[in-house]
Order: sequence, then structure tokens, then C-alpha cells
Amino acid sequence: MDYKRMIDERNASGYINHLDINVVEIREGYAKTEVLIGDGHINPMGAAHGGLIFSLADVTAGSCANSFGNKASTLNSSINFLAPAMKGSKLTGESKLLKNGKTVKVIDVEIKDESGKMVARGNFSFFDLGEPLFED
Repeated sequence: MDYKRMIDERNASGYINHLDINVVEIREGYAKTEVLIGDGHINPMGAAHGGLIFSLADVTAGSCANSFGNKASTLNSSINFLAPAMKGSKLTGESKLLKNGKTVKVIDVEIKDESGKMVARGNFSFFDLGEPLFED
């Protein structure tokens, strides 16, 4: 699997790019992402918007699901927001495969700030579409 190409293509995609999320590592059954919380990411209380944190978790889990070379689609997800993250903080998402079934992948995601404090934890299920990620 060409993980560098996967990282480059994910980082160039519209939504991920719009949110300034950066996929930094993908390997089989694992992915890591980062985002620096800026003005466009905060809620009225000055903390990272929950939508940004959820999107970071979803991108991280989706990158992990795709790490086996097939397209995958989110079936279900849940997230617990555990602590606020303020403007200027860098969040890191790490995902690990919990189950690799024939068609369903279950993935755990942790979102932490630069001090290592857990900001959120999520669980995602993906359906393997059975189609190669790259056509060529």
C-alpha cells in the first residue's frame, strides 16, 4: 500500500484541507492526524468547536479504515468529549484498529492536546466497500 500517496491525497481533499487537519501518518491498522486550533475552529466560549474535534476523530478513523487499501464508509460513530481545548492548542488524533472483519472494521480514536491530556475518545465502525482506494 502506498501510504505516502494516501496521506497526500487525504490532505489535499476539500473538507480536511478546509479545516486545516493534517494527516501525518498511516500504516496498516493505524493513523495519526493533527490540527492547530485557530480562529475559525472555536466556539463562542473560546474552545475548539465539538464539530472540529469530531471531524478530526472521523478523519483519523477513516484513514485507519482505508489503511488496508479499500474504500470504507462510516457505519456508526460515537464520541465522548472529555476536556476543552483552547485556541492555539495543537490536537493530535490517533486511531487503532480493534476489529478487522470481512466487511466491518471497528476503530478506537483518541484525541489529545500537546500536554497529552485526553480531549475526546471515539469509537467508529466502517463498512469496507470492497473497492480499491486507488484505481491505478
